[in-house]
Amino acid sequence: MNGDVKGKLYFSSYNWKEDILVYLNKILNKERVDIFNICGIIVNKGPGSFTSIRKILTIVNILSWILKIPAIGFSLKQGDSEKKAIDKALEKIKKTKPQTPVSPFYGKGLGVRPLPA
Repeated sequence: MNGDVKGKLYFSSYNWKEDILVYLNKILNKERVDIFNICGIIVNKGPGSFTSIRKILTIVNILSWILKIPAIGFSLKQGDSEKKAIDKALEKIKKTKPQTPVSPFYGKGLGVRPLPA
C-alpha cells in the first residue's frame, strides 16, 4: 500500500440516490480499478442513521473478509477535518490485520430501558 487514495465513496442517509454497491461499482469503473486490486477500505463509521451505518458497515466488513484486506473506520466529530481523519486512518490501516471487522459508532448511547409496567 502506497497511501494513494484513488477515490472516495460518499454514501449516507442524506444521499440515497442509488444502492451503495451500484455506486461503488461506478467509482471503481471511473478510476479503472478492479475490485480485487483494492488493498484497504477506510469508512466513516458514524455518527449517523442507524440503518445506513449498519448497511454500509455490513458491506465493508463483507468486502474486507472476501478480499482479505484491512478495513478501518473513523468517526468525525464536530470541527474535525476529514483529511486529517483519513490521513490518520491511512497510517492505522497499515497496521490493521485483514478481515478485522469495523464496529459502528452511533453517536448516542443505546442503553436498554425497561418497558413500562
